[in-house]
Amino acid sequence: MMYDKLGSIYFKQGQAQLTGEEKAKLEALKQVFADQPKAMLYLFGNASTDGDPAKNLKLSNERCIVVRKYLIKLGLDPMRIMVLPMGEDNSLKGDDQVNPNDRRVDLILSE
Repeated sequence: MMYDKLGSIYFKQGQAQLTGEEKAKLEALKQVFADQPKAMLYLFGNASTDGDPAKNLKLSNERCIVVRKYLIKLGLDPMRIMVLPMGEDNSLKGDDQVNPNDRRVDLILSE
């Protein structure tokens, strides 16, 4: 099985709203997904390590759902989009230091 990271969608601290810039990224990725009709898209939701871990897990799920809903609005097949909230377990630094880049949803395409 092959995996390809298409990119990441970033969020502000404590938020799960898409900015215009992040919506534009998703719109640009639409064709990549459409060109691979058998592929699945995995949305790995993340949160930074500051705050309560349970709330961070919930926030990472909300971020995944927002991205998924936007992709569906763009016409992507909802049956091919999987949501995987990770909370703060997938820190880019691999430690407890707060990293704003952890406030993201990673988009992984699998064939």
